[in-house]
Amino acid sequence: MDQDHIDSLLASLLNLVHEYEALQLELSKLTSGVHLNLAKANFAGERGMRYDADHFNGAMRATRGIKITDGEDGVPVFTYKKLDSPPDEEDQEEDEKQEDSPEGESAAAAAQENSEASPEGKDEDKEEQDKKKTKKVNRDPLNRFGLLVPAPLREAKSLSIQMVEQIIPRIASIKARIADVEIEIRRAKKKRAKAEAAAAAAAAQAEKEAAEAS
Repeated sequence: MDQDHIDSLLASLLNLVHEYEALQLELSKLTSGVHLNLAKANFAGERGMRYDADHFNGAMRATRGIKITDGEDGVPVFTYKKLDSPPDEEDQEEDEKQEDSPEGESAAAAAQENSEASPEGKDEDKEEQDKKKTKKVNRDPLNRFGLLVPAPLREAKSLSIQMVEQIIPRIASIKARIADVEIEIRRAKKKRAKAEAAAAAAAAQAEKEAAEAS
């Protein structure tokens, strides 16, 4: 029974390793595609323009992330999740400063009087406030290179998204599952070894008792 359980675990491990290697191959292809498209974009780009990490700075924010949950037998499962773009922090701080200043208070009071005097002004003021509340920064990294970016650059972005959303979470999940199965196999082998040692000891004891009796 122990050997059957170990054989089942080994079969599961082989299937997981096969899937893991296939995903690693797919990840390698996507990575090569990203680098190839970046090279094409740089080759066809404007003179002196480079599409590389030098154009990124602290203003960039991730738009995609990984969510970790407990799956079967407590093994972590990694899934893709979309991150909400935070509001423009600089604009938000500037609005708060203006509201706290005397000029800001006067402007707010004047705006309130105008809105109370005119229903249309009230609606416009409410609409403007709603826009400020819902204002978000577009974190698309392509925006750092202008509106008319070359097609290969967009293709590089598409391949990168595919890696983050589809491949990388599955690789991480399978790797965690492989580690768990390997632990189960080691435990099963230790249990089998103890059972075999106990059986051998019992057999030796029985043989000794039989020899003494004769």
